[in-house]
Amino acid sequence: MRIRKEEGLGPVRQVHRSKKTERGVVVIAPASGPDGDSGQPVSYDEILAATKPGPLHSHLAVASATRGLHLSSAVTNAPWLLLAVDECLLTIEWFCRAFEVDDAVRDLLGQASAAILEGAEAVLTKGLAGMNSPGRKLIEIEFLFRDFALDGRRAEDWSKADRSGRVKRFSFAAVRGRVEAAANVPKGSMLPDRAEFAAHSEGIHVTPIRAKNAPGPAAEVVLGFCDLLEHSRRLLGALYALAAAAAYELSAAADDPPAMPALQKALAQMGAIAVANGMPPRELIAEDWEEHLAAALRAHPLGRSAE
Repeated sequence: MRIRKEEGLGPVRQVHRSKKTERGVVVIAPASGPDGDSGQPVSYDEILAATKPGPLHSHLAVASATRGLHLSSAVTNAPWLLLAVDECLLTIEWFCRAFEVDDAVRDLLGQASAAILEGAEAVLTKGLAGMNSPGRKLIEIEFLFRDFALDGRRAEDWSKADRSGRVKRFSFAAVRGRVEAAANVPKGSMLPDRAEFAAHSEGIHVTPIRAKNAPGPAAEVVLGFCDLLEHSRRLLGALYALAAAAAYELSAAADDPPAMPALQKALAQMGAIAVANGMPPRELIAEDWEEHLAAALRAHPLGRSAE
């Protein structure tokens, strides 16, 4: 296989051409330095600038510029939103260090962190609509934690079930039904999460419905981050409820849980932000994640093993 540099595309693009198939494969690589090393890492914008103009190039360029503008706006006008996202991620990391959790819960926490990061990145490009898929994932994980808290055996059942078994016993409808029954939700009523899940699901499916009177781009980003943090908060509440119900062992060497002042500020302002943008105040499940954390720590005080 011989390598030929494509003319006119700068130092970041090379074409590997197979002698057998003569099929070109584009490879993006850093330019070589004078000593044969790879030189400086190539940025996304540099690679984008080296691509051929066209519809995809235009879309990627606009998305990159939009993401930068929205990030700058968030840093300037509401930096506590970004700090709150970090606090949620650090709290999940702390939980995995501090408590002896089973593999199923640890796996779900990894997926939760990934969904939070996915949501933050998507919101910067798409605004509130970017939360459709990540929000649905976070709701699913939240309810699995609530379900596992009702019966600790379900965590292992969920992790070992085949696809058919998971669809039958651990679909969102099945899990939500068990959680609603345990909460004594009256027949004909439902937890607010059901409508929330439906809204996120509708957003990722093909539909003729379009949002009317959508807020401006800056407000979309703020609302997107508020939605991300609200689902993260509820997931943490379900996680700490699970820790208390399952009596997870707390490591004697565990450090203190991260402080979360930015999340507290975000939660305090979410209602006002929603109303200011013509949205109804969110109906929240009456559970406080701080109360669940306190219960978990009372069961296993920090700094010493449980007696």
